[in-house]
Amino acid sequence: MTAPQWAQDLVLRVALDEGSDDVPEMTWHRSKRSVFSSGRTWYGENRIHVTAGTQRRQTQIPYRSGKRTGQVSVRAEQKLVLLHEIAHWLTPVEKQTITYGRGGVWVDQDGNKVEAPTGTRYLSHSPAFWDTAWRLYRTYKVPLTYAKVREGNYRKGALIAARKRS
Repeated sequence: MTAPQWAQDLVLRVALDEGSDDVPEMTWHRSKRSVFSSGRTWYGENRIHVTAGTQRRQTQIPYRSGKRTGQVSVRAEQKLVLLHEIAHWLTPVEKQTITYGRGGVWVDQDGNKVEAPTGTRYLSHSPAFWDTAWRLYRTYKVPLTYAKVREGNYRKGALIAARKRS
């Protein structure tokens, strides 16, 4: 399924506004089950994928936050997901070295003490990412009340960045 024209236009507009010489390839599919949309960005491949929710018309999607309830248009919900993925595309992934295990002494198979193994963790939802995402939400007119509910349910760090300018 080809992405809707408004989504293609938005990706191009954001790329131009951000001074990018490149535009990510975008794929778009329709979910068979979920009312809400989702997305994924492939770093290094310059590719964004959005799976749109089951709603097809410009109807309202209800949402709930504690005792508060509201509605958001299907396009606004999809726009939030698309801008979230564009923020991933714009923000470099942060690498963090981690040590495996919970402390204690590591020994090899011969009983000799060894350093704990380390690895690399990739932080795709870093503070820099959230700053970029909220800037895009504000600039391209995503309903911020809905964005706070949706992103706050997704990641705790999202609301820290949202409070910076709310």
